[in-house]
Amino acid sequence: MSGLNQDQSSTSSDCVICHRTTPIKRCARCQTTQYCSADCQRSDWTSHKQHCHPSTPPSGIWYDKYRKCKDGNEHEGELELITWSTPANEHEDWSEDMGWGNIIVAEAEDHKRKFETEMNGDEAKLYKYWPQAFRWTCCGTGGEQRYGCDHHGSGSNPCTCDFCKVSGQQITNLLVFVFGGADSFVGDE
Repeated sequence: MSGLNQDQSSTSSDCVICHRTTPIKRCARCQTTQYCSADCQRSDWTSHKQHCHPSTPPSGIWYDKYRKCKDGNEHEGELELITWSTPANEHEDWSEDMGWGNIIVAEAEDHKRKFETEMNGDEAKLYKYWPQAFRWTCCGTGGEQRYGCDHHGSGSNPCTCDFCKVSGQQITNLLVFVFGGADSFVGDE
């Protein structure tokens, strides 16, 4: 028997045996059948083993294993290699322009050459070496930041950024106005 995968907790369904709704875990082997405990999984094993096959990520992309965030959400976009330059004046914290791989321009060509020659263009190797070279297309969060996906309403689950949690609204549904230095947020409904 394969066991329960602690990392695949879900509250959207119930245990196939006793129908409890929490805490629910998925079979570690097939990642589909849900149980509330190892006892329920054991009692279902005779039936379940006939259709329990090891799972593969739906897309089979190298970065699928990095989708899960510390806040429990998952990135739904792509992990995109930053191949463009960004001037320092676009970010108040930056003192130098950033180039290929999100590294200062003076080092970008060497960084790219290392990726192409030593890593043979393997993005998974580059991510392990320099995760800052990537960003998530769903929220723009840098590849090295693992807390959460601040997609502000474009994902299938509610956004967990502080603004969306506190206001109960998604930022994409808001217009921002600044009056006399005071910020106020007004719904566009």
